[in-house]
Amino acid sequence: MRYRRITAAILDIFVLIFIISFTISAFPLSNEIKDKYYEIAKIESGVKKYSEFTVEQKNEINKITFEIERGMVKYYIIMIVIITIYFILIPAYLNGQTVGQHIRKVRLISDEKITLNTYIIRSTLNSGLFLMILLSILLYILNAIWYSRVETILFFVQFIYWIVCFLMLLIKGETIHDKITKTKVIEVKR
Repeated sequence: MRYRRITAAILDIFVLIFIISFTISAFPLSNEIKDKYYEIAKIESGVKKYSEFTVEQKNEINKITFEIERGMVKYYIIMIVIITIYFILIPAYLNGQTVGQHIRKVRLISDEKITLNTYIIRSTLNSGLFLMILLSILLYILNAIWYSRVETILFFVQFIYWIVCFLMLLIKGETIHDKITKTKVIEVKR
């Protein structure tokens, strides 16, 4: 059962990557963002190792990267909408199943009725939805240096969360978001 759940999650990742890539491809990068990438490439040319960069070069790359991320907020919003639909609305409509869970014949259940709030909590914890929303907001609150530091910490925390959940799933058969929402994933007989 655990392996069905893991393979369902892997399928969901591939489906999401396909949907997000296809959707985002309809909105090509602006010339301004492309120019910023060229600026970074010019700074990086001739430097073989990160340790060879001067502090000024590192700060300049941080500032340009920050400007690129601000210019890409529309892509973050698209991803937030797609993830919301995929992990909140689709399971609510498909009786507790994402597309991957439907294919692998597992679904989410609870002793109580599963509400939209349950799906929202699970999704914000597990899919990185909270991380993307928070980073989109922080782009307009923090400066480039602080944003870079906070972004690194938040990505690290999200990564650790995923590792802990994966290990919990392998060992106990449940994850942190299962415990928080008092839900479990079961095999569906068809």
